[in-house]
Amino acid sequence: MSLLNSIPGRAASVVVLRYEALGGPNQVSAAELEWQLEHLSSDWRPLALSGFGLYLRGRSDLPRRGVAVTFDATDTHTLAVASELLARSEVPATFFVATGRPGELPPVNWDRLRAMRSERIDFGSRTVSGQALRGRPLEQVREELLESRRHIERALGQQCLAVAFPGVADSDEVGILAEAGLAGYRVALSRRDGANIIGALEPFAIRRVTVDSGMSRAAFQSALKLGRRDQ
Repeated sequence: MSLLNSIPGRAASVVVLRYEALGGPNQVSAAELEWQLEHLSSDWRPLALSGFGLYLRGRSDLPRRGVAVTFDATDTHTLAVASELLARSEVPATFFVATGRPGELPPVNWDRLRAMRSERIDFGSRTVSGQALRGRPLEQVREELLESRRHIERALGQQCLAVAFPGVADSDEVGILAEAGLAGYRVALSRRDGANIIGALEPFAIRRVTVDSGMSRAAFQSALKLGRRDQ
């Protein structure tokens, strides 16, 4: 056990923030994202999501006040705004891609994603359809998880080790968690609110806190400290 985890009443934790599309009605604006990233850069310890995988393999530690930034959208506007602000603040982030099939979803701009790849920006899977997995036959779940990972790896020429479950309750199903591991992912992110306690990390049920439009600075800071949004 690390020293940080042994301090009575002070279990070290890492928060993963979840953003959706930017700039639309009831969506986080560029101005909001800018001050939030500035706050993370100055007062927290931003880390790449790959740090979770290294930690789980015993190859690195996770910092106290650690925070990871994720986006569940890869539309053109979100990519343009987020990539500029992330570069300016030097905060790493992971974008999750729903790969889709012809006619199902707006096409992914793979050239743009390839151009964005860097030490600070990487990409994970949000399955093929981007629709909830819970309640579907496991063979469909298996196909969505495996096909999307392979598609991303072919398109981007790099390993895809993280998946973000699109359904709120997807991480409640043991079968879905098992399929994520069998499909070759190292970590899976849920849509359940909460911080992740270092030393008790659930690799296929990592919790996130969704950042909402209109969140005050006090509410944002509270979400980071408590691992939940103010209701």
